[in-house]
Amino acid sequence: MDSDPVALLRRLHWIEAILGRTRDVNNQWANRTLDLDLLDYNGMIKDESDCLNLPHPRLQERDFVLRPLLEIAPDWRDPRTGERGKLLLKRLEKTGKLNGCIKLANPNPRTLAQIAAQL
Repeated sequence: MDSDPVALLRRLHWIEAILGRTRDVNNQWANRTLDLDLLDYNGMIKDESDCLNLPHPRLQERDFVLRPLLEIAPDWRDPRTGERGKLLLKRLEKTGKLNGCIKLANPNPRTLAQIAAQL
């Protein structure tokens, strides 16, 4: 694993590019084929608005980020506040500001293996 989160972010951007993502420098919210974000890096707190913010600054506002994060790290806590991810998700559910994130059935492992082989 990279010891530098900025280098890891660059690697994620490289993977996005290989899989067809193009970045619109004039519109960071443009539609995209793939979006890989670095959510947390060993609990590091980092504020560099033009490059990298850790933990991800809008993580607590997005069920489509929190739900998968909690699947792989059920005990995850926000490094800034110490709050459990499960509490952040419950708070978000109470507000009703959900993005409609649903868990898909198991993804096609053959497709995932083909993608991984290209990396």
